[in-house]
This record gives sequence, structure tokens and C-alpha cells, in this order.
Amino acid sequence: MVEKRKNEDESIIPTSEHVKKLATNESVSEDVVRERIVILLGYSGFGYHGIQINEPLKTIEGDIVHALKDLGYLKKATLDEKHLVIARAARTDKGVHTLGNLVSLNVYVQNSLNPSELREKLNAKLSRQIRVWDVFQVQKYFNPRISCESRTYEYLIPSFSLIPPKDSTPLFKKSQKNFEREPKNQLDSLLLSSTVDTRKFWEQVEIRCKKLQDEFKENPETFTNPFTGFFPEKPIPAHIKVPHEAKLKKALKNADHFYYMNYRVPEERLELLQKVFQLYIGRHNFHNFTITQDPRAPSNYRTIESIECGMPFIYENWEWIPVTIRGNSFMLNQIRKMIAHALMVIRSCASLSVITKALSPEVSMNISKSPGHVLVLKDISFSTYNKSLQDENHVKIDLVKYKEQMENLKKEVIYPDIIQLEQKEKMFFSFLAYADQHTKDQFDYLFQP
Repeated sequence: MVEKRKNEDESIIPTSEHVKKLATNESVSEDVVRERIVILLGYSGFGYHGIQINEPLKTIEGDIVHALKDLGYLKKATLDEKHLVIARAARTDKGVHTLGNLVSLNVYVQNSLNPSELREKLNAKLSRQIRVWDVFQVQKYFNPRISCESRTYEYLIPSFSLIPPKDSTPLFKKSQKNFEREPKNQLDSLLLSSTVDTRKFWEQVEIRCKKLQDEFKENPETFTNPFTGFFPEKPIPAHIKVPHEAKLKKALKNADHFYYMNYRVPEERLELLQKVFQLYIGRHNFHNFTITQDPRAPSNYRTIESIECGMPFIYENWEWIPVTIRGNSFMLNQIRKMIAHALMVIRSCASLSVITKALSPEVSMNISKSPGHVLVLKDISFSTYNKSLQDENHVKIDLVKYKEQMENLKKEVIYPDIIQLEQKEKMFFSFLAYADQHTKDQFDYLFQP
């Protein structure tokens, strides 16, 4: 049975009392030794339905448990909840990646456990999408969710997401008053000035599209799409004849995508994005950024410790802006909605008060989710837990020592998976197109004074 994720991260992992109760269960035969271990790992979430076991779906923990079973560290009698007592430091959802996460569970071995041997065996058994950084023993009552003090995520924003909508779209027409208004403060002035310059982008696209239309009118039969090869396309069977008009339509759409792909964000626009993100920092009510029945519920309050825009980088000719977000914990969809909300405010040149209004329990907004395939869990912090360790036999949880391996996983597996999926599925293109072409009232909060 497939279970839907609950909203509160407190309810998706066993409590300390639950862990203690299960950990003391002694229903395993006496000829094996039970050890509670931690597996530090990174993974690409491509093709996985999140980290947590959710049969019959393919999950990270599911692959780990199957690998441990095949390697002889788990028997059929120990695959249930009361024997595994499996928990993780951070919950990642479908398609989300991780450079550093932690899974804790019980294994059953003859005599004693050799952690380094188990790490090597797991890496040999698991797919290259999942890499185990370390394996070590922990106290049997260890609960990673409670012991983890903060989580750090990286979200990759394609630079073209900061371009305002095309003049012909419903979103642009609704936003016209925003573009023409007087600035209220220095930050608002930066928003307006950077938007004027960025809108020139569409002038270049218009010129290119006009040229394509002229070429088509001159000779429809010999017209070819100059952007063929830049984006993966499904092959068309040889017996199907594509109408000439369809070729032009495809070329015009590809022109938008091509110019998006080659867009490079101006420094002023990047500075604006950073300052908008700063408005999220602190302890706020994020009820508009998740699924909740009660806007005033205490569980809606989360603390954002920092948000930083890194230097844009070019990968496969696309420019990406890495955004690092650190907080104590995050709710379902929270980061994706935070990113989407900031992008929509900037693209529509809305009043920046729209950001702070969304953090009020008195205000309700239907905020979209930005794509999830570019979200990466970057780090987990256990500083207080590490300080509490008195016994030298217990290993401190620190990902710094695995930095080189984590960087290799990011460059060799995670980033290529992200780019290939975006090129194939055009998720950000679709996200922006939905917002730009929306004719109903979902985004009307962007146009209120």
C-alpha cells in the first residue's frame, strides 16, 4: 500500500519513546548480535519516490534494506518495523537528491560488525546513484530526526526564471500596472530598474521569431528548424508526414527555449534575488508554503537561519544560480514554494510586501510549487549530539571529511541527472508557461496594492 506523506515532519519518523520501545524488543534468535548502525550516504533521487520505504514504490531506503538482506545482514524475520526501527535525519521526496543524509537502523550479525567492510559491500551492491560515505555503530536509542539540529539544502534556479513574462501573455497584461508603478523604497527601486533591462530579452526573441516566419513564408517546403538538436525530441516515425505549419510552430517554441537557455543573469538582478530571499530569514508562519488545515497551528512556524545565492555557473550551456537554504526543519513543499513565490514576485514586479504578507496566518495564498528535481539536501548538523559523546568508541557525525566524495557525486551523477531531466521534460519551461498563461485568479495576490 502506498502511503501519502504527512505534512508534519515530526509525524513521519518514530519518536524517541517509539525507538526505545522497539529497540528493546528481543524476539530475534540468540545466535545473532543486533547492532544499531548509522549509514551516511548521498544519492541522486532520479527515478526514486523519495527516501522513506513506501512499498511497492522504489525508494532509497528500500534499496538499502534489500542490499543488506542480500548481503546477509538482515534475515526475513528482521525485515519488519519492530526489528529494523529505520529512521533518517531528513525526509527527501520524489526526485530530490542528497549529498549528505543519514539512515539509522538495526542489523543482525554473527559475532561482531565490521563497519568498513559493510560500507564497501554496500557500495559494490548498490547502484552508482547511491553512495555510502560511512557506516558506524551508535547507541541503540539514537533518533536521527531529533538529534539533527539543522538541514541545509541547495536549490538550482535556471537564470531564465528571472525573466519577466512575454508581452502577449495574460500574466504580463495583469502585471502592467506593477511595471509602471512608482518605487516605494530602495529595494523596490532595484526591482523596477532591473525589470526594465531584463524585458529587453524578449525584443531579441521577437526579432529571431520574425526571421523564422519570413523564412517559412518564402518557402514552406524547404523550411527547417534551426534549433533541432539542441533539445531532446521523440523520434517521429518515417511514415508520418509532419505538416509545414507544425514545423514552424515547433521552431518558434524552440526559439523561446534556446534564448532562455543562453540567458545570463545581470548582476543587478542577482542582487535583487538575494535581497528578496532575505525577507524569509527568521522564525515565521509558513502555512502558505505547505499543506495545512489550520493556518495558526504551531507546527507551521519554522526558522530560516540563512539563504544565500551563490555565483551563477554554466553547465551544458545553461546558467544556474545555486541557492543555499539552512533551517532547523522544513515542511512538505516548503522550499519549493518559497522559491516559486520569490520568482513570481520578481517576474511580475509585484510589491515586495507580498513576500511578508504570505508569512501571516491572516492571509491565504495559493502559491505554486517550483520543480523539485533541482533540490539537493546538502548537509545535516549534529553539533550538540557530537558534543554529548563521552565514549570514544562512538563516532561523531560530521560530513566534512567526505567533502571530496560528495563533490564527485554532485558533478558526476546528480548535476548530469538534473540537466538531462530538464532538457528532456522541460520542467521549468512548463512551470513558467503555466504561470504566464494562467487566466484565472490564482496569482491575483501579485497585483494587489
